Amino acid sequence: MNLLGWICMIASLSFVWGLAGTCYYLMLNDPETPIEEVPRLHSD
Repeated sequence: MNLLGWICMIASLSFVWGLAGTCYYLMLNDPETPIEEVPRLHSD
């Protein structure tokens, strides 16, 4: 693989890892409180 191939591969991997890291960060640090249990989902 030549130099241009390595540059494209590293750029692509960095972009994908950056997007995945951003998504994980936003999901794990979500300030929204969890939804309370919905009574209609439980059958008594």
